[in-house]
Amino acid sequence: MQIVDNQKFQLSADPQDAAGYDVNVPITFTVDNPAIATLEDFTLADGSVDPKSKWVVSGAPGSAVVTVSVPTSEDNPDLTATLAVDVVPGGVAVVNLVTGDAVAK
Repeated sequence: MQIVDNQKFQLSADPQDAAGYDVNVPITFTVDNPAIATLEDFTLADGSVDPKSKWVVSGAPGSAVVTVSVPTSEDNPDLTATLAVDVVPGGVAVVNLVTGDAVAK
């Protein structure tokens, strides 16, 4: 996923069992490089926090990986899914002029 350095997007996880039925398990979202992207709670219209979603918010240009983990059973490791996020600079928004010192010609 590529975003500009002033954007964010919603990321949701939908854990299901082998038959395709929704499973109510805790979902853990992490990001490996918080300088590039951070995670924020996703708030629903009623003011509650959606436990299955997060905002992925851009930081500095670069690359990060978001990992989502859900537990399976005591005998098996957690299931994980990852998403690569590339943050790129936005277009030019400001031009700053900087003058040098005056010198003899």
